[in-house]
Amino acid sequence: MASLNANTTGLGALLRGEMSLKRAFWLWGGVGCVGQLVAISTVMLALSDAVDDFVGWAILAWIGFLYFYFIVVLVGIWRVSGRILASHKQAELQGEQQGEHLVDSAPREQKSAARAARVMVLLGALTMVAVTVQVLFIGGSPH
Repeated sequence: MASLNANTTGLGALLRGEMSLKRAFWLWGGVGCVGQLVAISTVMLALSDAVDDFVGWAILAWIGFLYFYFIVVLVGIWRVSGRILASHKQAELQGEQQGEHLVDSAPREQKSAARAARVMVLLGALTMVAVTVQVLFIGGSPH
């Protein structure tokens, strides 16, 4: 497993799970996803009166990119949190073998944050699927 570098910020580091959970969750997940949603909402409102086919296809392409971005971010956060959970499990097993118990609260807080991040990833994926099903099958296409 690659070593953790908290200063690593690239997309590859996110997908490999090599960055800190704070950076993956808040920078890539929070700021990145909310920023994309605000940007596309602004563009859609600004171009709502345009009847050109190119505008519609451009917006659909951007929505396709959003799905790709969300999936990449969800996978990245899942891997970062998995790395944290695996390292804590390994530390617990080593501590049990040596007859020690974890008493430091920082690892427990990291473990709790990693579990919470995984729950948020599952909720994000579920929301993405629910919105897709609603648009495609229940509410119809926005065209």
